[in-house]
Amino acid sequence: MCHDAEAGSYCRDRQTGELLLSLLQSTRANLSTSLSDLVTASRTTSAVAKHVLARLAGSGLVVLDGPMIRVPSETRLRLALEATVAGVGLERLCQAISAKEFEDMAAIALRANGFGVLARFVFRHASRRYEIDVVGTKASTVICADCKHWRRGSSKGRLLDAVKKQIQRVEALTLELEKHASRLKLAGDGEKCLIPVILTLADTGHRMIERVPIVPVFTLSSFLHEFDLYLDRLRVMEWKPGGS
Repeated sequence: MCHDAEAGSYCRDRQTGELLLSLLQSTRANLSTSLSDLVTASRTTSAVAKHVLARLAGSGLVVLDGPMIRVPSETRLRLALEATVAGVGLERLCQAISAKEFEDMAAIALRANGFGVLARFVFRHASRRYEIDVVGTKASTVICADCKHWRRGSSKGRLLDAVKKQIQRVEALTLELEKHASRLKLAGDGEKCLIPVILTLADTGHRMIERVPIVPVFTLSSFLHEFDLYLDRLRVMEWKPGGS
């Protein structure tokens, strides 16, 4: 039992985190659950659940329909962010968010910022198969995102390995870009700038490795608004028509 203010705050956060985690897990298949099932799964009280759900509904993160709770697909990652703030560990959280869902949410953020999007883009170069999780194109910019849905911690060494592999993929795509211009719906026939990006579910504490940005998916929209301001600090691979 929590007796002082600090402990009481910790208990409330912990209850909220467990509730959010249970909500994400129970709505993963069909995006809805009942209040009674949520209370049972989260091992909290009906009063606590109703209080948290009312706040979430007020923020547009859930829809309450009598005893049923619906979670729109586009708000699930925002709920995941709420869960991390409430202290839910990344490994447990990743069990509630699918890798495909993570990629789909990244695609939604890109489209909302005016990018054309292709998810799970597969191509070949030098007899080798490559796949880029999400490719976003707008004007002369091509964002190539690798979505890291890791269930364990993301150390700098692990991130460095992911960065090196993503650089290889984007270098290969740069050499094959002309073949896939129509598939990618590239605008015009001028020069293109390809930018490798690593997207993570949570903030890793690393902003850039080997000049490749490490972007928590929750900050992707702000990154897309601002990346051209520090383009000179990013790893950019230029493609010119005809290889000139």
